Amino acid sequence: MTGSPRPAASACVVDNMVLAMFVDAGRAELLAALAGGSLFVSPTILDPAETPPFSQQPIAEIAMGTFYLQQRLGQPVDAVRHHRRVAFYSAKGTLWQPVLLSADELRATADLLDPATWQRATMADPSVRVKRIDRGEAECAAVALARGWTLWSDDAAIIALLGALYPGQPVERISDLLARGVREGQLECQDAADLYNDVFKGRLKLWTRLVLGCRDDELVVQ
Repeated sequence: MTGSPRPAASACVVDNMVLAMFVDAGRAELLAALAGGSLFVSPTILDPAETPPFSQQPIAEIAMGTFYLQQRLGQPVDAVRHHRRVAFYSAKGTLWQPVLLSADELRATADLLDPATWQRATMADPSVRVKRIDRGEAECAAVALARGWTLWSDDAAIIALLGALYPGQPVERISDLLARGVREGQLECQDAADLYNDVFKGRLKLWTRLVLGCRDDELVVQ
């Protein structure tokens, strides 16, 4: 958990990993509730111009995963995940809103993808060793920085880079979101722990060493 504070009334821009976990688990409504109705998705993550069913390989990250699942509809688990993703596309304007990047935000994205920026992060904090940043994470971070929004990401590289160069930037990881959801009464603590440990980590293969549990009705790292 990052423990980074989320400013009151801050909008949220979500990356592929966080979005895919909640949508594939059937908890897209919980994600939208945690955003307080201000959940935004950038075009590299989900492009509204690309809509399923796909006749060829799409470009956006959620779309690429949806295309993969579309070819595995004979597998019951993948068929359910595909259905949930298609439903999320249809929820534009209710559960989520698309983001159109400005020219400055596109330049900021390119800057975050530049190895020279990674070197500046290492100079600011020698413990930071960034080897790769994907465009989706860079794009979301650029939007969050430019607009004063909270970044929702579980990507260690972009979180480390922002921590070194922009330490005031609010970031919430998946564990942070669930912990806040428990505090705000959006879900019970054991439900949050099971969602993280059994569904995100166990069934959907979220790469993490964290195991979450409950102590005095608070979600904590065990």
